[in-house]
Amino acid sequence: MVNQTHNLQARTDVLEKSRIRNKTILDIGAGRLAIIAARDFNCKVTSIDISKEELKNAKEEAAQTGFDKKIKFEQEDATNLSYKDNSFDAVVSYCALHHINLNKRKKFIYELYKVAKEKIVIVDFSKIGFKQIHSNDNYSSVDFAWLEDELSTFGKVKKYQIENRNIYICFKSEKTLKQFELSELEDEVYNCRKCPGLNIEKPHTAVMGQGNPDARLMFVAQNPCELCAIYNKIFYKGSGEVLDKGLSRIGENRETVYITNVCKCHTPKNRRNNKIEIDNCRPFLEKEIEIIKPEIIVPLGKQAFNWFDCSDWYKMEERDDYKIYPVSHPAFIIRNQEMLDEYLEKWNLLKD
Repeated sequence: MVNQTHNLQARTDVLEKSRIRNKTILDIGAGRLAIIAARDFNCKVTSIDISKEELKNAKEEAAQTGFDKKIKFEQEDATNLSYKDNSFDAVVSYCALHHINLNKRKKFIYELYKVAKEKIVIVDFSKIGFKQIHSNDNYSSVDFAWLEDELSTFGKVKKYQIENRNIYICFKSEKTLKQFELSELEDEVYNCRKCPGLNIEKPHTAVMGQGNPDARLMFVAQNPCELCAIYNKIFYKGSGEVLDKGLSRIGENRETVYITNVCKCHTPKNRRNNKIEIDNCRPFLEKEIEIIKPEIIVPLGKQAFNWFDCSDWYKMEERDDYKIYPVSHPAFIIRNQEMLDEYLEKWNLLKD
């Protein structure tokens, strides 16, 4: 019973690490991962196996959980799939690759990649894990150096290890990879407890950057206001309306740009962040810039102006990897409404 629970947890850990939630997925090798994906991760699953007997057993087990309606069980040869290209958001092979003949493994990977829209996830036993499970079988363990090289011909690869299993995730686009990396960063931000009194309970909790991971423009303000923290939305109402006017002026919107803050948490009484808080949050913003790779960064307000060491307001500056164009914080314009037209006029330099 303990071993069975452990194996279920391993599958859960794989889905968590792979960021697979609310997706359509193809599960290679009918098993309990399909049930976990449907039940705990709200996925619509197609689970395949070449063995009718394995499919029958898997279908009966799924029926006992009541989630069988979210899972389709189909007989398929994973080295010759019948599905159209990009049929599934993700394809997951959980400890199935070592069951595939050595001379068919390359074709197996190609077939998985072909039917995936976003990414493929291949999990298999490390050498130690393989010996523990298959010491007396005729299967061949996975050469992970070969696997990584093979996957790298298709796209960017990230790899992880969970106990005696190795996880390889291959992304089909740069945008999908960025979304994945931002999701990982989001976990780091929400779990950060470096600053006393912050990120413990609302409204002094963190708000992660939001918007398009492929954005040309990245806007950086100081920290979230109280309403932003409560509703988990950057630039909520007031100053957000001014920001939206600026974006509209240059033909952009919140879905096309990326917006974040120097510091991620709302501070008591909306005070300015101190140096320790700014330094603690520095790696988060640096990582966001590294992931997004914007063409232009727009510091909004004095704290962001100082963070980027800008020389003057409304002046485009060249940096090594991007340009900088600092503008006043939208909250400043709310307090000085007579400056709105002039303020929006200065956004024109940000047009594509």
